[in-house]
Parts: sequence; structure tokens; C-alpha cells
Amino acid sequence: MRIIKKLGFTILILFLLSSCEDDSTDTNPVNEPSANATVQNESTEKICLLFNEENLGDKGFNDSQYSAAAKVQMEENFQLIVITGEKNTSRESFQKAINMGCNLLVATEGYAMKNNILEFAPKHPDKTFILMDERVDIDYPNLITTYFKASEAAYLAGILAADMSETGVLGIVAGLGVPAVEDLLMGFRQGARDTKKDITIHTEYISDFAETTNIWSNPNIAAQITTKMYNTVAADIIFSVAGGSNLGTFSAARKLKIKAIGVDADQDHLSRGVILTSVMKNLDNVLEILIRDYLKGNLKSGSNVFGLTDGGVSISPMLYSKHLIPSDTLDKITKTRKSIIDGKIKVISVWDNTKENNAQ
Repeated sequence: MRIIKKLGFTILILFLLSSCEDDSTDTNPVNEPSANATVQNESTEKICLLFNEENLGDKGFNDSQYSAAAKVQMEENFQLIVITGEKNTSRESFQKAINMGCNLLVATEGYAMKNNILEFAPKHPDKTFILMDERVDIDYPNLITTYFKASEAAYLAGILAADMSETGVLGIVAGLGVPAVEDLLMGFRQGARDTKKDITIHTEYISDFAETTNIWSNPNIAAQITTKMYNTVAADIIFSVAGGSNLGTFSAARKLKIKAIGVDADQDHLSRGVILTSVMKNLDNVLEILIRDYLKGNLKSGSNVFGLTDGGVSISPMLYSKHLIPSDTLDKITKTRKSIIDGKIKVISVWDNTKENNAQ
């Protein structure tokens, strides 16, 4: 697939630029638009970026997709319209995008927007729809979907965590038990247990806390869960898979003098030396390529899957933690990565239980 060939070069550029990142936990990596904002220019081409909730500022999943769209908008001739779920349901957001005349609708939060996109895509064959981070086996000629075997990268993070843990107890702070999250958890657990058979892994979901109104943007709850894991089960490395709530885990980990692992984007700079690595879905690179292909008229419908082999997922370069990690652990991670790519190690993925329908 064309998108996979382009992805490798984009990731190389991203790696080279990552050494210049700032480590301030208070600095937003994107210039956040206000809810339902429009980035104007003279073009009549309109691209809508839809968020299920108003979660810009998460320094990960959502910000990376907004940054990709904004980058292309600065270089190409179209209007970028950002629609959030602050006052809209997902369905209302789709209808609003249609009413505003958007030609391309990008649904950023796949699990929450899947049903809506399957409703609107067949009703509006003149529009193009992209669904990010969710698998769909129904083929519409105007629908492009992407999903990530992030379990492969999470497996590597599991090796790192198991080798680095001093207590033999790892923690997972997860947002919600949706497929994209469970895929990450499956890979992390498998990697950790393949490394140390007696490792203990304790998991808590933010969604289990009744007082939580926004699962993906509640750092206070994530911090409380992290602290509880440390105090009650002695978890000394926490894998945080909870969007913007991750910031609470990182803050608590620094105070407790334990370690954390980030997710979705390279979050290592948010707490240097505390975050050992990040399990990355290269959503920004994928979305940038998709938007550029759309503008060129080269976008093809179908389902696209990304893993370690094509660079769609990875772990961060560990720029701020590598000096803390034993060389034999780093060597183990490097060798295991190659074994996964070569097919010698099979990493379990939640997506394996779903019928494949990949566009070639």
C-alpha cells in the first residue's frame, strides 16, 4: 500500500526532530483551537476533524491528529474545521459537518464514532470519510479505516517494564476497555510475562470510577489510581493507557519516585527520566498521508492495518531514559523487535479475532 511506503520516511523525520522536544509538562504541543473552530483560507475545500469529546490538550492521541491536519492545512489550500463533542453528541457532530459542507470528514476517536460513520457514509456517497484507530469490515467506496496492532510495540514495553521492576509488580491505568485499549494491554502483559513468568500485573480502569465524567481527561483520578497501586500492591512501573488522564499518572509517578510508560505519542519529554518509554501509534503520520492523498485524488477506500513491520507502531527512542536502562535489556528489546517483524514471535492482538478486510 502507498501509505505504508510513505510512512517509513515520515517516521525517520519524526525521530530526527524528537531530540529537539521540550520537556515541560505544562506546554501544549499544539496550538489548541477553540471548540468547533475553523481555520480559514480562500479555498472552498473543507475538511472536518471530529473529536468525540473536547479533549485537545491530551499531549497524545488527539493532539497528534490535530497537529497532522493543521500541518497539512498550512501547506495546502483547504479550510480545516474542528468539531468537538463539548455540546454535541457524535451523531450531532457528523450532521453538523455535513451541514457545513465538509467534503472530507475525519473521525478521530474510532471506538466512539464507528456506528455514526457507518450510518453517515452510505447516506452521503459524495463525501469521503476516514475512521481512525478502529477496524471495520463493511466496505463502502467512500470510507477509509485505519487500525494499529499496537500490541506489538506494547510487547516491547512489557519487556522493559518486567526487566526494570524492582518489586516484581507492574500497574496498568487504562481508560476504558475498548478494543484499541485492550490491544495495548494484551501486548504489554504478554511481553512482561514472557520476560518474567512470576511478574504480577495489576490493572485498573478509570471508567470504573463513578465520579468520572471524562475518562480520557481526568488526571486527578489517574493520579489517585497510580498512588493506590503503589501503596497497596507496590507497583513500581505504571503503563498509562488513558489519553489526557496519563498526565496524572506521570505526575504521581514523579512524586512517588517510580517509573511510568506513556502511550499513543512520544510522551517521554513530559517527565524526563520518569517515563521509561512510550508505546506509539503513529497516528499523525498516517493521517497526514491520508489527507494529502485525498487532496491529490489518490485516496483509496478500504481498511489499513499498521504494525511494527511498516513503522505504524513503535516505542519511543527513550532519549531521556536510555541511560537508566541496562544494556542487556536494550539488546533484548532490539532483538525481540526483529523477531516480531520476522514472524518468529507471535504477539496476540485483539484484532486477530476479527475478520480481515485489508485494502491492498
